[in-house]
Amino acid sequence: MRKWLASVVFGLGLAAASPGFAQLDTDGRLRGAAYNNKPDELAQALADGADVNSTDQNGYTALLWAAQNDRAYMV
Repeated sequence: MRKWLASVVFGLGLAAASPGFAQLDTDGRLRGAAYNNKPDELAQALADGADVNSTDQNGYTALLWAAQNDRAYMV
């Protein structure tokens, strides 16, 4: 258990220290908010500087997720 916990903590430290980690997190929050129908979280991700043109592993943007799910109020 201790070895696993140390690995997780170490991994999180490396990820947080990596350039661009915060931006990836913000961009992911934007797409996740559009996908999960969370307009308040979407607005916060935009306020935090999320890139509206960022894509997920399938090439989908937050705009595509919102439009595909009939969420005009998020567009």
